[in-house]
Amino acid sequence: MKFFKVSVLVCLFFFMIACEEGATRFIPVDETDDGSSEITDDSDSTDPANPTTEPTDEPTTEPTTEPTTEPTTEPTTEPTTEPTTEPTDEPTTEPTEQGGGAKEACYNIYDCYSKCQDNSCAQACYNNGEPEGQSIFMEMYNCWMTNCKNAQTSTDFSNCVADNCYSETAACGILGDDPTDPTDPTDPTDPTGLTDEEKCDAAGGSWEVMTSKCYKTVSCDAKPANSEWNGDSSYSVEYDVDAEAWNPGPAYATNFGDGDPEPCQFKCKADYTYTGAECKKKSQCSAVFDGSSSKIAVQHNDLLNLDSETWTIEAWIKQGDDDVANYAIHPILRKGGTSSDAAYYISGFYTLNNGAGYGLSSYQQYTYSQGYGPQAQTKTAELKKNMSNVPYSAEWTHIAMVQHKEQQNWWSTYKLLVFVNGEQISSQDYENTYAVPTTKTVAEALYIGVNLSTGKHFKGLIDSIKISSVDKYSENFTPGKFLPDDDTIAFWDFNGSTEESKNNMTITSAENITYSDDCL
Repeated sequence: MKFFKVSVLVCLFFFMIACEEGATRFIPVDETDDGSSEITDDSDSTDPANPTTEPTDEPTTEPTTEPTTEPTTEPTTEPTTEPTTEPTDEPTTEPTEQGGGAKEACYNIYDCYSKCQDNSCAQACYNNGEPEGQSIFMEMYNCWMTNCKNAQTSTDFSNCVADNCYSETAACGILGDDPTDPTDPTDPTDPTGLTDEEKCDAAGGSWEVMTSKCYKTVSCDAKPANSEWNGDSSYSVEYDVDAEAWNPGPAYATNFGDGDPEPCQFKCKADYTYTGAECKKKSQCSAVFDGSSSKIAVQHNDLLNLDSETWTIEAWIKQGDDDVANYAIHPILRKGGTSSDAAYYISGFYTLNNGAGYGLSSYQQYTYSQGYGPQAQTKTAELKKNMSNVPYSAEWTHIAMVQHKEQQNWWSTYKLLVFVNGEQISSQDYENTYAVPTTKTVAEALYIGVNLSTGKHFKGLIDSIKISSVDKYSENFTPGKFLPDDDTIAFWDFNGSTEESKNNMTITSAENITYSDDCL
């Protein structure tokens, strides 16, 4: 709705309506040969009630008899000041230019008219006006009376004028703004009449004074569970005040991405992987050893002394290539970690001190009986084998150490066998191959990934370790993933926890161990 000087304009209009036909008294409708104007009236001009004196240019007194709803008398003489030309009800010509002086002349008539309390005053205001102002005033008046005469309230009248008589009213200078100016907030083509800043506020945006633009912050759609934002969680959009629309619409959709961050991009948290629809916890299946402080300790258990005639110790490892040092020992598993003579151990690959190649180290300390009767005695021996014919591999590698029993005609012999990826690379006879070797009893814990007597640590991944009470391998084989079975003494499957899987092989500590989804 257009805003203009409503209070005065409305008073003017209802002053006209209240006086009914009296409002038309100031309108000259006839011209005489001598150029004077006759004021029409539907009452008798010789009515004795008419005043006998002529009004001055600005009446100083009001008629002694107030007009009724329709006045019965009118002045008997013309006002002393007459317009040089007098328009008819519909002006025969329009001023060639309705700006500057014409608009001011019309406004002067309007301003004078709005202060009147009676018809005589109103008539004088019109008669004293400039001809070009009278013409514009008449156009405005005729438009009001034609279109808005039946308005019941000031609001109805204001709406009517804005919709039907905007240009006529503006030409008289009452609106005060140029209706042809597209920046004018009262432009008749703009039904809201709001400034750009007001449009911005109505649209829910924030007006930026420095750029004279409207923006709002849009929050990204929700991201999946177990994820975090890889970029910003919101973005800005600009409001086009001319089109009255946000442009562009939602510019960013929530999506997965762990590269260069952008708004509404998420990535899965650590230990989670994206499946295309959700961030799912990674399948933890191997323990990570850092090569300097990582270690796992398993409390002592008599079953770990390997007192059966046959047994198998095996592990899946993936050793870091930067952990291969000159003649260094990288312990994988060791029973009796603090003493210099462990019951058994298996150590990872190392470089021979002469640089000849890579090797693997295995060790067992055992006892056996020799002789019979009074001459019988128990002896202690050890097997230690550094296998220089084992090439290093950065891939998953299966290692197995087996105490093997081989049945002869009426007796049995025993050997220590070592396999790498199912291929036998070492065979070692015991000192007395016919006596049953028994692994030395050590009441200390079993350690994984560390040799406490030397301070050496393993670096890399260990997927699983299994100790069995039988000689599982006696010839070349194809290794597979470990599973506990009836012959299992101990089994550790490092799948994200340090819980033992069989025979109460309690892990008492796991220091600086993390878990990986890099596995078999």
